[in-house]
Amino acid sequence: IIPAVEVFKCLMECVDTDKFALSRKGLRDGVFYEELTKEFGLSIFPNVIEESFYELATDYNININHV
Repeated sequence: IIPAVEVFKCLMECVDTDKFALSRKGLRDGVFYEELTKEFGLSIFPNVIEESFYELATDYNININHV
């Protein structure tokens, strides 16, 4: 586990950020939406992270109003 944490720490330093968000499918969905809307010239995509949180809440029966 510690080596994996170090990898993420180095990555965050390389991209100069202090935030990290984990999504079960953020990159995949982001690429999908980009391809889906490419011919329409749209640059606004659904909030993949927020949708992932809602999906996790549903999967684990978490009341989103109490989170």
